[in-house]
Amino acid sequence: MTQIALKTLLCTHKPPKRHPCAVTGYCAALGMFAAGTSATCLSYDSLQPLAAYLSLAGLGALILWVFQVNSPMERLAYTVLFAVGTVAGAINAVYMRQLDSLDGETDAVANYHGATAHFLHESLPDLRVLTEGALSTYVWRELYTVWSLLGGDKEMYLGIAVNCTLVGLSAAIGIRIVRMVFGEDWYRCRRMLLLMATCGPLMLSAGTHLREAFVALLVAIIVLVWLNWLTCPKSTARAAYCVVATGSTTAAFSLLRTELLLFPLLAAAVGLSAYLLLRARSERLFTPPVIIMAAAFLGAAALYSDQLLEMLAYATERHASYAELGAKTAAQTSMGMTLVVNQPMLVRVPVGAIYMLMAPIPVWTPATAGTAYHLFLGLRGLQFYFVLPLLIMAVGELARHRPARTAPLAFLLALNLCLVAGLAGSSLEGRHLAGIAIPIFALATLPDLRSPRVWSQYKLLTFGTLAFMAAIHFAWLVLKSQW
Repeated sequence: MTQIALKTLLCTHKPPKRHPCAVTGYCAALGMFAAGTSATCLSYDSLQPLAAYLSLAGLGALILWVFQVNSPMERLAYTVLFAVGTVAGAINAVYMRQLDSLDGETDAVANYHGATAHFLHESLPDLRVLTEGALSTYVWRELYTVWSLLGGDKEMYLGIAVNCTLVGLSAAIGIRIVRMVFGEDWYRCRRMLLLMATCGPLMLSAGTHLREAFVALLVAIIVLVWLNWLTCPKSTARAAYCVVATGSTTAAFSLLRTELLLFPLLAAAVGLSAYLLLRARSERLFTPPVIIMAAAFLGAAALYSDQLLEMLAYATERHASYAELGAKTAAQTSMGMTLVVNQPMLVRVPVGAIYMLMAPIPVWTPATAGTAYHLFLGLRGLQFYFVLPLLIMAVGELARHRPARTAPLAFLLALNLCLVAGLAGSSLEGRHLAGIAIPIFALATLPDLRSPRVWSQYKLLTFGTLAFMAAIHFAWLVLKSQW
């Protein structure tokens, strides 16, 4: 009995064929899907939303099967996150159609009108000139066209169904990332699934007509391919996948979100650095895969130097414009934002990162905002009250324990630090967290809460975080009375 208990605690054995959370997860997903589609159909007074959701759900499942991302936990993650997206879409539909909270200036509405009315005949290169999210607009537009030819209405539910599919695919990749780093650990996979299913920014990207769902999928893909190589650095085929993925995602970001244009190259630099610094002593410094990747990246830089410099200048300009826009609108956004953006960059980045993760302050702001956008974003603060201690413990474990400093984990840590610092130094927009949520949550699965010692540390840190946030809210009330 003692041996069985110890084995369960450590969970080093292979998981059972049927995961303990599978039945509960599928039942919850079915309930959420039924509730979400029913509410959406009632909001649009049509059964077409149900047909759209079922069609896109089947398409996503087919994609998972083709690319063999179809382990039990990966299928469950796709199903649950798709269902969460349908509920988020239903909430958005109720706000927009029943509560008349539609704001014609929001990005979601602008994206919808761009895909259904404004950009009906432009090619992808032309769309790149006319709009920032050319790739997402093009995909939405083509699917709206196909849906219209099949007799459907060009309503927003179709674009939201597309986003639900993309977020579901990102979630399946997130489970694959955890399996790749930690092995067949169903406990960590379950935690990853819980974190993704309760993530407000992911709900926002799935339930509204925003391009964050596309960004989340691309970021998850590039993280996956580099971790795939770092877990087997002698594989030339996996190195080739990294080269292809880096080039293709760079091109995709140029058509989707130029602020992340250099992210694939950043991931490449971090991945190669993690391997070179943390490789085993018996491994050679320059193996054939490393030589192939270095030659490919240097060759591309030499052949396309002018284009790369132009893209770098444009991305830097967009990054600066986001920071300037945040400073101009800070006073209209919140008192906390005003205090953050007016700080020097060395102070703004760490303070802004904490603020971005823990916002909104006060935590009850979304309940009075009157929009689905603010409702979903407000959930991130409540979640990160419990996620931030996991991230702190993950960093501490990598700093203290040398055996934990593997190349894949070092890659995840360094990449997350760069991404969060980049957001804190520029836009500080909470919705952009959806794009980097998958690698953040993957790092948060590192602490093994099955250990009594680790669980005690987590409870202590969580209590400290809650006490700190209570003090921040008290200070907010004091300052607000004098503002």
